[in-house]
Amino acid sequence: DLKLKYYELMIEMDLHDKNYFDACQHYKHYYDTPRIKQDEEKMKQSLKYVVLYLALSPYNNEQSDFLHRLFLDKNLEQIPKYKDVLQRFKTQELIHWKDILKNFKYELKNDTKDDPVTNVFTNTDDGKKRWKDFKVRVVEHNMRIMAKYYTRARTQKMAELLDLTKDEAEQFLSNLVSNKTISAKIDRLQDIVTFQQKKSPQEILNDWSVNLNSLMTIINKTCHLINKEKTVHALYYFEGCNAIANTIQWPKPIASSSTAQAISDLISRVLDGVPIARLFQVSINTNLAVNGKDIFELSNGSMSGSILISASSGVAAAWGFNYYLKYVADSSFYWSGKNIRLTGSSLIPISTPIRIVVNDLYRWYGNPCTFSYSAVFLEFFKVFLRMGFPQSELDEYFTGPAFLAW
Repeated sequence: DLKLKYYELMIEMDLHDKNYFDACQHYKHYYDTPRIKQDEEKMKQSLKYVVLYLALSPYNNEQSDFLHRLFLDKNLEQIPKYKDVLQRFKTQELIHWKDILKNFKYELKNDTKDDPVTNVFTNTDDGKKRWKDFKVRVVEHNMRIMAKYYTRARTQKMAELLDLTKDEAEQFLSNLVSNKTISAKIDRLQDIVTFQQKKSPQEILNDWSVNLNSLMTIINKTCHLINKEKTVHALYYFEGCNAIANTIQWPKPIASSSTAQAISDLISRVLDGVPIARLFQVSINTNLAVNGKDIFELSNGSMSGSILISASSGVAAAWGFNYYLKYVADSSFYWSGKNIRLTGSSLIPISTPIRIVVNDLYRWYGNPCTFSYSAVFLEFFKVFLRMGFPQSELDEYFTGPAFLAW
């Protein structure tokens, strides 16, 4: 009881001195008392006083911090009108006084069935004075918002936004400048208010540095979003191409019944006819092709120590044999000689089957020296023009009489 009596006396003293913020703080202590929190009606009524006297308090850092902390109080949900008042002062937007009169005047000044009114805005001299102060706080809030978003404004336009006469707007502006709440200058000849404060060279350089960093951040983010969009569209294109690819009747590689034997003969020649060459089993199946692309598979054969080369064409089978020599047997075969490391009576086994699909659908082998002979005078490049290649790319690839490789 002594604690509550103390806060009641302090509030009475604060209101006598028109010290609204101290009254707000003492009401907050009163509201936080466990005895008050246990009584729902007293709790709601105390919280109303905290909100209203906070709204009546002149703006400063302490008042702004108190407002943001109070807004987190969950009990404000029980007094929505008062929470809405706080929300308007918290939001960085203009508060229209006509809207205040329409939505809040009756509830703040009169009792309702389920919500008793406070004695803040009673029909007394003090209540009327506090209502006028409430309008002043609304105008001061709007002035700060204008100073934040405008660098220059016509005095008449400023007065219209504030729902004031031109003289009243100038009076409020002068008071806020005197209190150093905002920085502004009035050019009466031009009838223009300048809110921008003159900056020192150091402050200008600091602002320029911050703006440059912000600009680079935006550019980096924009580039990232562009690359993201490109990637997404490329993925859609790739998926579309795959869908089309699955519906196309791709040409199959061509292979005759003698192709497998021809590859076996090739292997025998490369290995100089040694008996181990017969351990390479060759199987040609054109149905193995993937969307028309050549493929080979290497696995252990049916005989002990043998290797099975399954391929979609003879070329793919020869490619598979070369792959086995190079990457499994650590051997090499080239124009000027060979280094074959296959010895003994069996081939090196493969632990896991190897399956490789060629990257390109169409491939050909060309001797670069041929273009320096009679081929330079032929017009077979027209075939490639009909296939859709541009002339500029063909000019870079096909040589002419002026270039001889030998």
